[in-house]
Amino acid sequence: MIAFIDEHRTAHGVEPICKVLPIAPSTYHVHAARRADPSKAPARLRSDAELSVAIRRVWNENFQVYEVRKVWRQLQREGLEVARCTVARLMRHKDCDRQPPQRVNVQHMNEGRHDGMPRGWPRCPSCWRSPRSSQRQGKPVTYPVHRGAKGDSLISLACKLPDPTR
Repeated sequence: MIAFIDEHRTAHGVEPICKVLPIAPSTYHVHAARRADPSKAPARLRSDAELSVAIRRVWNENFQVYEVRKVWRQLQREGLEVARCTVARLMRHKDCDRQPPQRVNVQHMNEGRHDGMPRGWPRCPSCWRSPRSSQRQGKPVTYPVHRGAKGDSLISLACKLPDPTR
Protein backbone atom coordinates (compact mmCIF):
# COMPACT_ATOMS: atom_id res chain seq x y z
CA MET A 1 0.00 0.00 0.00
CA ILE A 2 2.87 2.35 0.76
CA ALA A 3 4.20 1.95 -2.78
CA PHE A 4 0.73 2.63 -4.22
CA ILE A 5 0.41 5.82 -2.16
CA ASP A 6 3.90 6.92 -3.25
CA GLU A 7 2.96 6.48 -6.90
CA HIS A 8 -0.34 8.40 -6.71
CA ARG A 9 0.22 10.99 -3.97
CA THR A 10 1.27 13.73 -6.41
CA ALA A 11 -2.04 13.47 -8.26
CA HIS A 12 -4.44 12.97 -5.33
CA GLY A 13 -2.59 13.62 -2.06
CA VAL A 14 -1.93 11.28 0.84
CA GLU A 15 -5.06 11.89 2.95
CA PRO A 16 -7.67 11.30 0.20
CA ILE A 17 -5.94 8.04 -0.80
CA CYS A 18 -5.76 6.93 2.85
CA LYS A 19 -9.51 7.57 3.26
CA VAL A 20 -10.20 5.06 0.48
CA LEU A 21 -7.54 2.54 1.57
CA PRO A 22 -7.63 0.93 5.05
CA ILE A 23 -4.53 2.80 6.28
CA ALA A 24 -4.13 5.82 8.50
CA PRO A 25 -2.13 8.78 7.12
CA SER A 26 0.08 8.73 10.22
CA THR A 27 1.02 5.11 9.49
CA TYR A 28 2.06 6.05 5.97
CA HIS A 29 4.19 8.96 7.24
CA VAL A 30 5.91 6.77 9.86
CA HIS A 31 6.83 4.14 7.25
CA ALA A 32 8.00 6.78 4.79
CA ALA A 33 10.26 8.31 7.48
CA ARG A 34 11.71 4.86 8.33
CA ARG A 35 12.56 4.25 4.68
CA ALA A 36 14.24 7.63 4.40
CA ASP A 37 16.23 7.23 7.64
CA PRO A 38 16.78 3.63 8.89
CA SER A 39 17.94 4.90 12.30
CA LYS A 40 14.30 5.83 13.02
CA ALA A 41 13.29 2.17 12.88
CA PRO A 42 12.40 0.53 16.21
CA ALA A 43 15.21 -1.17 18.12
CA ARG A 44 13.64 -4.61 17.63
CA LEU A 45 13.66 -4.26 13.83
CA ARG A 46 17.31 -3.15 13.86
CA SER A 47 18.41 -6.00 16.14
CA ASP A 48 16.34 -8.49 14.13
CA ALA A 49 18.13 -7.41 10.96
CA GLU A 50 21.54 -8.04 12.56
CA LEU A 51 20.49 -11.33 14.14
CA SER A 52 18.95 -12.59 10.89
CA VAL A 53 22.31 -12.27 9.17
CA ALA A 54 24.04 -14.22 11.97
CA ILE A 55 21.33 -16.89 12.06
CA ARG A 56 21.43 -17.39 8.29
CA ARG A 57 25.24 -17.63 8.40
CA VAL A 58 25.25 -20.28 11.15
CA TRP A 59 22.47 -22.22 9.43
CA ASN A 60 24.30 -22.20 6.06
CA GLU A 61 27.67 -23.10 7.62
CA ASN A 62 26.07 -26.22 9.07
CA PHE A 63 24.57 -27.44 5.79
CA GLN A 64 21.09 -26.08 6.61
CA VAL A 65 20.36 -28.93 9.00
CA TYR A 66 20.65 -27.13 12.35
CA GLU A 67 17.35 -26.59 14.09
CA VAL A 68 16.52 -23.75 16.47
CA ARG A 69 18.22 -25.19 19.53
CA LYS A 70 21.53 -25.86 17.80
CA VAL A 71 21.59 -22.48 16.04
CA TRP A 72 20.85 -20.80 19.37
CA ARG A 73 23.65 -22.74 21.10
CA GLN A 74 26.12 -21.82 18.36
CA LEU A 75 25.20 -18.14 18.66
CA GLN A 76 25.75 -18.41 22.44
CA ARG A 77 29.21 -19.90 21.81
CA GLU A 78 30.02 -16.98 19.51
CA GLY A 79 29.08 -14.49 22.23
CA LEU A 80 25.72 -13.29 20.92
CA GLU A 81 23.23 -13.07 23.78
CA VAL A 82 19.86 -13.83 22.27
CA ALA A 83 16.75 -15.61 23.49
CA ARG A 84 15.90 -18.96 21.99
CA CYS A 85 12.35 -17.83 21.18
CA THR A 86 13.83 -14.93 19.18
CA VAL A 87 15.95 -17.35 17.16
CA ALA A 88 12.86 -19.51 16.57
CA ARG A 89 10.82 -16.51 15.41
CA LEU A 90 13.51 -15.27 13.04
CA MET A 91 14.16 -18.75 11.64
CA ARG A 92 10.44 -19.16 10.90
CA HIS A 93 10.36 -15.74 9.28
CA LYS A 94 13.45 -16.40 7.14
CA ASP A 95 12.42 -19.95 6.10
CA CYS A 96 15.29 -21.56 7.98
CA ASP A 97 13.15 -23.99 9.94
CA ARG A 98 12.90 -26.94 7.59
CA GLN A 99 11.41 -29.93 9.31
CA PRO A 100 13.50 -33.10 9.38
CA PRO A 101 12.14 -36.03 7.35
CA GLN A 102 9.41 -37.90 9.16
CA ARG A 103 10.09 -41.44 10.29
CA VAL A 104 7.98 -44.15 8.73
CA ASN A 105 5.70 -45.99 11.12
CA VAL A 106 6.28 -49.73 10.68
CA GLN A 107 2.66 -50.76 11.16
CA HIS A 108 1.60 -48.61 8.18
CA MET A 109 4.30 -49.81 5.78
CA ASN A 110 2.03 -51.80 3.49
CA GLU A 111 -0.77 -49.22 3.12
CA GLY A 112 0.38 -48.16 -0.32
CA ARG A 113 0.97 -51.63 -1.74
CA HIS A 114 1.82 -51.76 -5.41
CA ASP A 115 -0.29 -54.82 -6.14
CA GLY A 116 -3.48 -52.88 -5.33
CA MET A 117 -4.70 -55.12 -2.53
CA PRO A 118 -5.80 -53.64 0.78
CA ARG A 119 -3.54 -53.71 3.79
CA GLY A 120 -3.42 -56.99 5.66
CA TRP A 121 -4.14 -59.24 2.66
CA PRO A 122 -1.50 -61.76 1.62
CA ARG A 123 0.64 -60.79 -1.33
CA CYS A 124 0.37 -64.00 -3.37
CA PRO A 125 -3.01 -65.27 -4.67
CA SER A 126 -2.18 -68.86 -3.71
CA CYS A 127 -2.26 -67.80 -0.03
CA TRP A 128 -5.78 -66.37 -0.22
CA ARG A 129 -8.53 -68.33 1.45
CA SER A 130 -12.14 -67.84 0.54
CA PRO A 131 -14.62 -67.64 3.40
CA ARG A 132 -17.06 -69.95 1.56
CA SER A 133 -16.29 -73.55 0.69
CA SER A 134 -18.09 -73.25 -2.69
CA GLN A 135 -15.36 -70.90 -3.87
CA ARG A 136 -12.59 -73.31 -2.98
CA GLN A 137 -13.29 -75.46 -6.04
CA GLY A 138 -11.45 -73.16 -8.45
CA LYS A 139 -14.43 -70.93 -9.22
CA PRO A 140 -13.74 -67.26 -9.96
CA VAL A 141 -13.28 -65.24 -6.80
CA THR A 142 -13.98 -61.49 -6.72
CA TYR A 143 -12.32 -59.26 -4.13
CA PRO A 144 -13.10 -55.53 -3.68
CA VAL A 145 -10.10 -53.22 -3.86
CA HIS A 146 -10.25 -49.63 -2.58
CA ARG A 147 -8.23 -47.14 -4.61
CA GLY A 148 -8.12 -43.48 -3.60
CA ALA A 149 -11.12 -41.19 -3.74
CA LYS A 150 -12.44 -42.44 -7.09
CA GLY A 151 -14.36 -45.29 -5.48
CA ASP A 152 -14.17 -49.04 -5.45
CA SER A 153 -12.66 -51.23 -8.13
CA LEU A 154 -13.21 -54.95 -8.49
CA ILE A 155 -10.58 -57.53 -9.34
CA SER A 156 -11.71 -60.89 -10.61
CA LEU A 157 -9.33 -63.79 -10.05
CA ALA A 158 -9.64 -67.44 -10.97
CA CYS A 159 -7.25 -69.73 -9.17
CA LYS A 160 -7.29 -73.33 -8.08
CA LEU A 161 -6.87 -73.47 -4.34
CA PRO A 162 -5.93 -76.72 -2.64
CA ASP A 163 -8.85 -78.56 -1.12
CA PRO A 164 -8.49 -78.41 2.68
CA THR A 165 -10.39 -81.71 3.13
CA ARG A 166 -7.67 -83.81 1.47
